Amino acid sequence: MTLSHKNKLIMLMSGILLFAGMATDIYVPSLPFIAKSLKASNMLTGLTISIYIVAFAFSGLAAASFSDHFGRKTCLKYANIVFLISTGLLIFVPNIQMFILLRIVQGLAGGFFSVVTRQIIKDLFDEKEQININAIIFTSFVISPAVAPILGAFLAYHFSWRSCFIFIFILEFLVFIGINKILKETLKEKKEFQHPITTIGSVFLFFLNREFNAVVLVSSLAYGGYFAFITISSFIFINHLGYSQMSYSTIFLILAAVYLTSNFLLRVFNNIDMDKHKIILYGCILNFVGAALLIFTLFKISDYMIAVLIIAGAALMRFGLGLILSLVQVVAINLFKKSGGLALGTLMAVQCIFAAACATWATHFHNPIIGLFVVSLVFCGGALVAFLVIFSKIPFPHIKYKLYKKILHEEHISKFIE
Repeated sequence: MTLSHKNKLIMLMSGILLFAGMATDIYVPSLPFIAKSLKASNMLTGLTISIYIVAFAFSGLAAASFSDHFGRKTCLKYANIVFLISTGLLIFVPNIQMFILLRIVQGLAGGFFSVVTRQIIKDLFDEKEQININAIIFTSFVISPAVAPILGAFLAYHFSWRSCFIFIFILEFLVFIGINKILKETLKEKKEFQHPITTIGSVFLFFLNREFNAVVLVSSLAYGGYFAFITISSFIFINHLGYSQMSYSTIFLILAAVYLTSNFLLRVFNNIDMDKHKIILYGCILNFVGAALLIFTLFKISDYMIAVLIIAGAALMRFGLGLILSLVQVVAINLFKKSGGLALGTLMAVQCIFAAACATWATHFHNPIIGLFVVSLVFCGGALVAFLVIFSKIPFPHIKYKLYKKILHEEHISKFIE
Protein backbone atom coordinates (compact mmCIF):
# COMPACT_ATOMS: atom_id res chain seq x y z
CA MET A 1 0.00 0.00 0.00
CA THR A 2 1.39 3.40 -0.99
CA LEU A 3 1.59 6.20 1.55
CA SER A 4 -0.87 8.24 -0.52
CA HIS A 5 -3.48 5.47 -0.57
CA LYS A 6 -2.94 4.80 3.14
CA ASN A 7 -3.62 8.47 3.93
CA LYS A 8 -6.73 8.50 1.73
CA LEU A 9 -7.98 5.36 3.45
CA ILE A 10 -7.44 6.84 6.91
CA MET A 11 -9.24 10.02 5.82
CA LEU A 12 -12.16 7.97 4.49
CA MET A 13 -12.43 5.86 7.65
CA SER A 14 -12.30 9.04 9.73
CA GLY A 15 -14.97 10.66 7.57
CA ILE A 16 -17.30 7.68 7.88
CA LEU A 17 -17.11 7.79 11.68
CA LEU A 18 -17.14 11.59 11.80
CA PHE A 19 -20.31 12.09 9.79
CA ALA A 20 -22.11 9.22 11.52
CA GLY A 21 -21.25 10.79 14.87
CA MET A 22 -22.39 14.20 13.67
CA ALA A 23 -25.86 12.76 13.03
CA THR A 24 -26.33 12.85 16.80
CA ASP A 25 -24.01 15.64 17.91
CA ILE A 26 -25.42 18.17 15.46
CA TYR A 27 -28.88 18.23 17.03
CA VAL A 28 -27.92 17.95 20.72
CA PRO A 29 -28.21 21.76 21.25
CA SER A 30 -31.69 21.61 19.67
CA LEU A 31 -33.12 18.93 21.97
CA PRO A 32 -35.20 21.39 24.05
CA PHE A 33 -36.56 22.97 20.84
CA ILE A 34 -37.28 19.61 19.20
CA ALA A 35 -39.28 18.70 22.31
CA LYS A 36 -41.38 21.84 21.87
CA SER A 37 -41.70 21.48 18.08
CA LEU A 38 -42.88 17.87 18.22
CA LYS A 39 -44.77 18.38 21.51
CA ALA A 40 -42.76 15.68 23.25
CA SER A 41 -41.45 15.26 26.77
CA ASN A 42 -37.78 15.67 27.63
CA MET A 43 -37.60 11.94 28.31
CA LEU A 44 -38.92 10.99 24.85
CA THR A 45 -36.68 13.55 23.18
CA GLY A 46 -33.68 12.21 25.06
CA LEU A 47 -34.74 8.73 23.96
CA THR A 48 -33.88 9.69 20.36
CA ILE A 49 -30.24 9.58 21.47
CA SER A 50 -30.32 6.50 23.68
CA ILE A 51 -32.42 4.42 21.24
CA TYR A 52 -29.86 5.15 18.53
CA ILE A 53 -27.17 3.77 20.81
CA VAL A 54 -29.16 0.58 21.49
CA ALA A 55 -29.74 -0.02 17.76
CA PHE A 56 -26.07 0.75 17.16
CA ALA A 57 -25.14 -1.89 19.75
CA PHE A 58 -27.14 -4.77 18.31
CA SER A 59 -26.19 -3.87 14.75
CA GLY A 60 -22.53 -3.99 15.75
CA LEU A 61 -22.94 -7.60 16.85
CA ALA A 62 -24.22 -8.63 13.42
CA ALA A 63 -21.88 -6.39 11.43
CA ALA A 64 -18.79 -8.58 11.84
CA SER A 65 -20.51 -11.70 10.46
CA PHE A 66 -22.05 -9.80 7.54
CA SER A 67 -18.70 -8.19 6.78
CA ASP A 68 -16.88 -11.54 6.89
CA HIS A 69 -19.44 -13.02 4.48
CA PHE A 70 -20.23 -10.21 2.02
CA GLY A 71 -17.00 -8.21 2.29
CA ARG A 72 -16.02 -4.95 3.97
CA LYS A 73 -16.75 -2.63 1.05
CA THR A 74 -20.17 -4.11 0.27
CA CYS A 75 -21.32 -3.78 3.88
CA LEU A 76 -20.11 -0.19 4.19
CA LYS A 77 -21.77 0.77 0.91
CA TYR A 78 -25.21 -0.61 1.77
CA ALA A 79 -25.05 0.61 5.36
CA ASN A 80 -24.38 4.06 3.95
CA ILE A 81 -27.44 3.81 1.67
CA VAL A 82 -29.67 2.90 4.64
CA PHE A 83 -28.17 5.76 6.64
CA LEU A 84 -28.83 8.18 3.76
CA ILE A 85 -32.48 7.17 3.41
CA SER A 86 -33.21 7.42 7.14
CA THR A 87 -31.47 10.79 7.37
CA GLY A 88 -33.47 12.11 4.41
CA LEU A 89 -36.74 11.05 6.05
CA LEU A 90 -35.75 12.71 9.34
CA ILE A 91 -35.86 16.06 7.55
CA PHE A 92 -39.63 15.72 7.22
CA VAL A 93 -40.46 13.80 10.40
CA PRO A 94 -43.92 14.86 11.74
CA ASN A 95 -43.85 13.49 15.29
CA ILE A 96 -41.56 12.13 17.98
CA GLN A 97 -42.62 8.51 17.38
CA MET A 98 -41.44 8.61 13.75
CA PHE A 99 -38.30 10.45 14.88
CA ILE A 100 -37.47 7.60 17.28
CA LEU A 101 -38.17 4.94 14.62
CA LEU A 102 -35.87 6.59 12.07
CA ARG A 103 -33.16 6.99 14.70
CA ILE A 104 -33.32 3.23 15.23
CA VAL A 105 -32.71 2.72 11.51
CA GLN A 106 -29.81 5.19 11.62
CA GLY A 107 -28.35 3.31 14.57
CA LEU A 108 -28.56 -0.02 12.75
CA ALA A 109 -26.50 1.44 9.90
CA GLY A 110 -24.13 3.22 12.28
CA GLY A 111 -23.21 -0.06 13.98
CA PHE A 112 -21.85 -1.32 10.67
CA PHE A 113 -19.76 1.82 10.19
CA SER A 114 -18.04 1.45 13.53
CA VAL A 115 -17.23 -2.27 13.35
CA VAL A 116 -16.36 -2.64 9.67
CA THR A 117 -13.95 0.34 9.65
CA ARG A 118 -12.02 -1.32 12.50
CA GLN A 119 -12.01 -4.63 10.63
CA ILE A 120 -10.49 -2.92 7.60
CA ILE A 121 -7.72 -1.49 9.78
CA LYS A 122 -7.12 -4.91 11.32
CA ASP A 123 -6.93 -6.46 7.83
CA LEU A 124 -4.17 -4.08 6.74
CA PHE A 125 -2.00 -3.23 9.77
CA ASP A 126 -0.22 -4.86 12.73
CA GLU A 127 -1.39 -4.32 16.31
CA LYS A 128 0.96 -1.46 17.19
CA GLU A 129 0.11 0.45 14.02
CA GLN A 130 -3.57 -0.24 14.63
CA ILE A 131 -3.33 1.64 17.94
CA ASN A 132 -1.76 4.66 16.26
CA ILE A 133 -4.23 4.64 13.36
CA ASN A 134 -7.17 4.12 15.71
CA ALA A 135 -5.94 7.09 17.72
CA ILE A 136 -5.92 9.18 14.54
CA ILE A 137 -9.35 7.96 13.45
CA PHE A 138 -10.68 8.60 16.94
CA THR A 139 -10.05 12.31 16.32
CA SER A 140 -13.30 12.10 14.36
CA PHE A 141 -14.96 11.59 17.74
CA VAL A 142 -13.28 14.82 18.79
CA ILE A 143 -14.11 16.86 15.71
CA SER A 144 -17.75 15.78 15.69
CA PRO A 145 -18.69 16.84 19.25
CA ALA A 146 -16.57 19.98 18.83
CA VAL A 147 -17.85 21.22 15.48
CA ALA A 148 -21.25 19.57 15.08
CA PRO A 149 -23.03 21.21 18.06
CA ILE A 150 -21.84 24.68 17.00
CA LEU A 151 -22.81 24.06 13.41
CA GLY A 152 -26.13 22.58 14.50
CA ALA A 153 -26.88 25.54 16.76
CA PHE A 154 -26.09 27.92 13.89
CA LEU A 155 -28.31 26.05 11.43
CA ALA A 156 -31.15 25.74 13.95
CA TYR A 157 -30.98 29.43 14.83
CA HIS A 158 -30.97 30.69 11.22
CA PHE A 159 -33.21 28.01 9.69
CA SER A 160 -34.59 25.20 11.88
CA TRP A 161 -33.42 22.03 13.57
CA ARG A 162 -34.50 20.11 10.45
CA SER A 163 -31.73 21.79 8.45
CA CYS A 164 -29.23 19.83 10.55
CA PHE A 165 -30.33 16.62 8.86
CA ILE A 166 -30.14 18.20 5.41
CA PHE A 167 -26.48 18.93 6.14
CA ILE A 168 -25.83 15.36 7.35
CA PHE A 169 -27.51 13.98 4.22
CA ILE A 170 -25.10 15.93 2.02
CA LEU A 171 -22.06 14.75 3.98
CA GLU A 172 -23.16 11.10 3.88
CA PHE A 173 -23.62 11.34 0.12
CA LEU A 174 -19.98 12.43 -0.16
CA VAL A 175 -18.99 9.41 1.95
CA PHE A 176 -20.91 7.17 -0.44
CA ILE A 177 -18.82 8.53 -3.31
CA GLY A 178 -15.62 8.01 -1.29
CA ILE A 179 -16.46 4.38 -0.50
CA ASN A 180 -16.96 3.64 -4.20
CA LYS A 181 -13.89 5.57 -5.38
CA ILE A 182 -11.24 4.95 -2.69
CA LEU A 183 -12.03 1.78 -0.79
CA LYS A 184 -10.84 -1.58 -2.06
CA GLU A 185 -11.95 -4.89 -0.63
CA THR A 186 -9.57 -5.86 2.20
CA LEU A 187 -11.12 -9.22 3.12
CA LYS A 188 -8.85 -11.91 1.71
CA GLU A 189 -11.24 -14.81 2.07
CA LYS A 190 -15.00 -14.60 2.52
CA LYS A 191 -16.55 -16.84 5.16
CA GLU A 192 -19.87 -18.59 5.49
CA PHE A 193 -22.33 -17.22 8.00
CA GLN A 194 -21.65 -18.70 11.41
CA HIS A 195 -24.08 -21.20 12.85
CA PRO A 196 -26.25 -19.42 15.46
CA ILE A 197 -24.82 -21.69 18.16
CA THR A 198 -21.35 -20.67 17.07
CA THR A 199 -22.16 -16.97 17.27
CA ILE A 200 -23.82 -17.25 20.67
CA GLY A 201 -21.01 -19.49 21.85
CA SER A 202 -18.42 -17.00 20.65
CA VAL A 203 -19.98 -14.23 22.69
CA PHE A 204 -20.10 -16.40 25.80
CA LEU A 205 -16.53 -17.49 25.22
CA PHE A 206 -15.37 -13.89 25.10
CA PHE A 207 -16.70 -13.37 28.61
CA LEU A 208 -14.68 -16.29 29.93
CA ASN A 209 -11.56 -14.29 29.17
CA ARG A 210 -10.39 -12.14 32.08
CA GLU A 211 -8.81 -9.51 29.82
CA PHE A 212 -11.95 -9.16 27.73
CA ASN A 213 -14.12 -8.85 30.84
CA ALA A 214 -11.86 -6.06 32.04
CA VAL A 215 -11.89 -3.95 28.89
CA VAL A 216 -15.64 -4.43 28.36
CA LEU A 217 -16.76 -3.64 31.89
CA VAL A 218 -14.32 -0.80 32.57
CA SER A 219 -14.82 1.01 29.25
CA SER A 220 -18.61 0.53 29.30
CA LEU A 221 -18.99 1.97 32.78
CA ALA A 222 -16.65 4.87 32.03
CA TYR A 223 -18.37 5.69 28.73
CA GLY A 224 -21.81 5.47 30.31
CA GLY A 225 -20.92 8.07 32.92
CA TYR A 226 -19.85 10.59 30.29
CA PHE A 227 -22.81 9.79 28.04
CA ALA A 228 -25.15 11.01 30.78
CA PHE A 229 -23.59 14.45 30.24
CA ILE A 230 -24.16 14.26 26.47
CA THR A 231 -27.83 13.39 26.94
CA ILE A 232 -28.99 15.93 29.51
CA SER A 233 -26.45 18.75 29.39
CA SER A 234 -28.49 20.76 26.86
CA PHE A 235 -31.49 20.74 29.20
CA ILE A 236 -29.25 21.86 32.08
CA PHE A 237 -27.48 24.68 30.25
CA ILE A 238 -30.36 25.94 28.08
CA ASN A 239 -33.44 25.36 30.24
CA HIS A 240 -32.00 25.68 33.77
CA LEU A 241 -28.97 27.96 33.40
CA GLY A 242 -30.33 30.14 30.59
CA TYR A 243 -27.57 29.62 28.01
CA SER A 244 -28.29 30.15 24.32
CA GLN A 245 -27.82 27.31 21.83
CA MET A 246 -24.62 28.89 20.51
CA SER A 247 -23.17 29.50 23.96
CA TYR A 248 -23.93 25.95 25.02
CA SER A 249 -22.44 24.45 21.87
CA THR A 250 -19.06 26.16 22.44
CA ILE A 251 -18.59 23.96 25.53
CA PHE A 252 -17.84 21.11 23.17
CA LEU A 253 -14.83 22.97 21.79
CA ILE A 254 -13.26 22.74 25.23
CA LEU A 255 -14.10 19.06 25.47
CA ALA A 256 -12.67 18.45 22.01
CA ALA A 257 -9.38 20.11 22.93
CA VAL A 258 -9.24 17.97 26.06
CA TYR A 259 -9.88 14.79 24.07
CA LEU A 260 -7.24 15.69 21.48
CA THR A 261 -4.72 16.17 24.28
CA SER A 262 -5.51 12.80 25.85
CA ASN A 263 -5.51 11.15 22.42
CA PHE A 264 -2.03 12.54 21.75
CA LEU A 265 -0.89 11.36 25.18
CA LEU A 266 -2.16 7.85 24.38
CA ARG A 267 0.02 7.75 21.28
CA VAL A 268 3.01 8.91 23.32
CA PHE A 269 2.38 6.17 25.89
CA ASN A 270 1.99 3.60 23.12
CA ASN A 271 5.21 4.63 21.39
CA ILE A 272 7.20 4.21 24.62
CA ASP A 273 5.51 0.81 25.14
CA MET A 274 3.81 1.72 28.40
CA ASP A 275 1.78 -1.12 29.89
CA LYS A 276 -1.78 -0.99 28.51
CA HIS A 277 -3.31 -1.74 31.91
CA LYS A 278 -1.55 1.23 33.45
CA ILE A 279 -2.89 3.54 30.72
CA ILE A 280 -6.44 2.29 31.30
CA LEU A 281 -6.03 2.80 35.07
CA TYR A 282 -4.98 6.42 34.55
CA GLY A 283 -8.06 6.92 32.39
CA CYS A 284 -10.34 5.40 35.04
CA ILE A 285 -8.92 7.62 37.77
CA LEU A 286 -9.41 10.80 35.74
CA ASN A 287 -12.90 9.67 34.76
CA PHE A 288 -13.88 9.14 38.40
CA VAL A 289 -12.37 12.44 39.60
CA GLY A 290 -14.42 14.27 36.95
CA ALA A 291 -17.64 12.63 38.12
CA ALA A 292 -16.84 13.23 41.80
CA LEU A 293 -16.24 16.92 41.09
CA LEU A 294 -19.92 17.29 40.19
CA ILE A 295 -20.91 16.90 43.85
CA PHE A 296 -20.14 20.60 44.35
CA THR A 297 -22.92 21.51 41.89
CA LEU A 298 -25.41 20.39 44.56
CA PHE A 299 -24.31 23.14 46.95
CA LYS A 300 -25.88 26.61 47.05
CA ILE A 301 -23.58 28.33 44.58
CA SER A 302 -24.08 30.66 41.62
CA ASP A 303 -25.24 29.43 38.22
CA TYR A 304 -21.86 30.49 36.84
CA MET A 305 -20.01 28.20 39.27
CA ILE A 306 -22.41 25.35 38.51
CA ALA A 307 -21.60 25.72 34.81
CA VAL A 308 -17.84 25.84 35.49
CA LEU A 309 -17.98 22.72 37.66
CA ILE A 310 -20.03 20.76 35.14
CA ILE A 311 -17.66 21.70 32.31
CA ALA A 312 -14.60 20.83 34.44
CA GLY A 313 -16.10 17.49 35.45
CA ALA A 314 -17.04 16.64 31.88
CA ALA A 315 -13.55 17.62 30.70
CA LEU A 316 -11.88 15.25 33.15
CA MET A 317 -14.23 12.43 32.17
CA ARG A 318 -13.53 13.14 28.50
CA PHE A 319 -9.78 13.13 29.11
CA GLY A 320 -10.03 9.77 30.83
CA LEU A 321 -12.03 8.31 27.95
CA GLY A 322 -9.36 9.49 25.53
CA LEU A 323 -6.93 7.11 27.23
CA ILE A 324 -9.40 4.24 27.36
CA LEU A 325 -11.69 3.88 24.34
CA SER A 326 -9.45 3.44 21.31
CA LEU A 327 -7.01 1.33 23.34
CA VAL A 328 -9.60 -1.17 24.58
CA GLN A 329 -10.94 -1.61 21.05
CA VAL A 330 -7.54 -2.68 19.78
CA VAL A 331 -7.12 -5.00 22.77
CA ALA A 332 -10.53 -6.61 22.18
CA ILE A 333 -10.14 -7.13 18.45
CA ASN A 334 -6.72 -8.78 18.89
CA LEU A 335 -7.61 -11.09 21.79
CA PHE A 336 -9.48 -13.48 19.49
CA LYS A 337 -7.64 -13.73 16.20
CA LYS A 338 -10.32 -15.64 14.30
CA SER A 339 -13.29 -13.63 15.55
CA GLY A 340 -11.86 -10.20 16.29
CA GLY A 341 -14.71 -8.43 14.51
CA LEU A 342 -17.34 -10.17 16.62
CA ALA A 343 -15.31 -9.47 19.76
CA LEU A 344 -15.21 -5.78 18.85
CA GLY A 345 -18.92 -5.81 18.08
CA THR A 346 -19.62 -7.39 21.45
CA LEU A 347 -17.47 -4.80 23.22
CA MET A 348 -19.19 -1.91 21.48
CA ALA A 349 -22.64 -3.43 22.02
CA VAL A 350 -22.09 -3.58 25.77
CA GLN A 351 -20.68 -0.04 25.77
CA CYS A 352 -23.75 1.23 23.93
CA ILE A 353 -26.18 -0.61 26.19
CA PHE A 354 -24.52 0.92 29.26
CA ALA A 355 -24.62 4.36 27.59
CA ALA A 356 -28.32 3.98 26.78
CA ALA A 357 -29.04 2.89 30.35
CA CYS A 358 -27.22 5.96 31.69
CA ALA A 359 -29.07 8.29 29.33
CA THR A 360 -32.45 6.81 30.25
CA TRP A 361 -31.73 6.91 33.97
CA ALA A 362 -30.43 10.49 33.88
CA THR A 363 -33.57 11.80 32.13
CA HIS A 364 -35.80 10.36 34.88
CA PHE A 365 -34.52 12.81 37.51
CA HIS A 366 -36.72 15.84 38.10
CA ASN A 367 -33.57 17.93 38.59
CA PRO A 368 -31.16 17.13 35.72
CA ILE A 369 -28.15 18.44 37.67
CA ILE A 370 -28.75 15.84 40.37
CA GLY A 371 -29.32 13.25 37.68
CA LEU A 372 -26.01 14.06 36.02
CA PHE A 373 -24.09 13.80 39.31
CA VAL A 374 -25.66 10.56 40.51
CA VAL A 375 -25.45 8.69 37.21
CA SER A 376 -21.90 9.85 36.41
CA LEU A 377 -20.60 9.04 39.88
CA VAL A 378 -22.17 5.57 39.97
CA PHE A 379 -20.86 4.55 36.56
CA CYS A 380 -17.44 6.24 36.61
CA GLY A 381 -16.87 5.01 40.15
CA GLY A 382 -17.94 1.56 39.04
CA ALA A 383 -15.36 1.63 36.23
CA LEU A 384 -12.53 2.31 38.68
CA VAL A 385 -13.72 -0.34 41.14
CA ALA A 386 -14.13 -2.88 38.33
CA PHE A 387 -10.58 -2.28 37.14
CA LEU A 388 -9.13 -2.64 40.63
CA VAL A 389 -11.08 -5.84 41.27
CA ILE A 390 -10.38 -7.58 37.98
CA PHE A 391 -6.67 -6.76 37.91
CA SER A 392 -6.06 -7.35 41.60
CA LYS A 393 -5.49 -10.63 43.40
CA ILE A 394 -9.17 -10.82 44.31
CA PRO A 395 -10.60 -14.08 42.92
CA PHE A 396 -12.53 -13.54 39.71
CA PRO A 397 -14.92 -16.02 38.04
CA HIS A 398 -13.17 -18.23 35.51
CA ILE A 399 -14.44 -21.30 33.65
CA LYS A 400 -12.06 -23.84 32.25
CA TYR A 401 -12.01 -24.29 28.48
CA LYS A 402 -12.58 -28.04 28.94
CA LEU A 403 -15.86 -27.34 30.72
CA TYR A 404 -16.88 -24.94 27.98
CA LYS A 405 -16.26 -27.60 25.33
CA LYS A 406 -18.97 -29.69 26.97
CA ILE A 407 -21.45 -26.89 26.38
CA LEU A 408 -20.74 -26.47 22.66
CA HIS A 409 -19.67 -28.91 19.99
CA GLU A 410 -15.96 -29.02 19.18
CA GLU A 411 -16.55 -28.23 15.50
CA HIS A 412 -18.34 -24.97 16.38
CA ILE A 413 -15.64 -23.82 18.79
CA SER A 414 -12.81 -24.47 16.36
CA LYS A 415 -14.25 -21.93 13.97
CA PHE A 416 -13.68 -18.98 16.21
CA ILE A 417 -10.94 -19.85 18.71
CA GLU A 418 -7.31 -20.12 17.79
